[in-house]
Amino acid sequence: MSKLLSRKETMKIIGERLREARKNKGFTQQELASRIKGQSKTQICAYENGRRDIPRDLVVEFANVLDVSPVYLTAYDKSIALMQSNESEGHLPSNIVPLKKEFKKGYLVGDIACGSPINQEECEEILIPYNADIALYCKGDSMINASINDGDIVFIKYMDWFDEMINGKIVAVGIGDDYEYTLKRQFYNETRRTLKLIPENDSYKPMIFVGEQLANIHLLGVAVGFTSVL
Repeated sequence: MSKLLSRKETMKIIGERLREARKNKGFTQQELASRIKGQSKTQICAYENGRRDIPRDLVVEFANVLDVSPVYLTAYDKSIALMQSNESEGHLPSNIVPLKKEFKKGYLVGDIACGSPINQEECEEILIPYNADIALYCKGDSMINASINDGDIVFIKYMDWFDEMINGKIVAVGIGDDYEYTLKRQFYNETRRTLKLIPENDSYKPMIFVGEQLANIHLLGVAVGFTSVL
């Protein structure tokens, strides 16, 4: 009978992928550790042997050093493939609610801030829901009350204009000439030409744009889902 990956199985896959990526780069465990802040040969060994998770805040750094996708290093693609297989066979546990839409190939387009805005960095091919256009790797904790945490992947459906019909929705918004993207809940008033971007964490203040300031704001799209990378 099919089943979901256990935490132990996931850590084993991550360890195997980390070891393979390290060897492909020609690094020893010590050489890899020296390229990642705060890491040691012992920690690298523990990751590779499946005894310890790579810290979420270091996944992108490991991926960049090893020239692989963050999704690859977290075994997210394996989890999605297994969930699809289990759902088709009717083997999902009773406590798992499957996504109802099928997946397609899409792109993980760098990072999006769940805090202060940050720049897009890279594109990696992953599986995304059919009602999404791209995926973004979340960084920060400003959306934690919406259950979106640092390290999660959020799926975005393109929408390039602000509309009061989507008020209250979580959106990806580019700010400034360089389109530094941030993830927030939108409240837009067309008559007053006012846009409020509200975080889901009381430690952060709302971002408010009025009148001519809106010319420097770009709506990338609306969040249609997210997944936690364990």
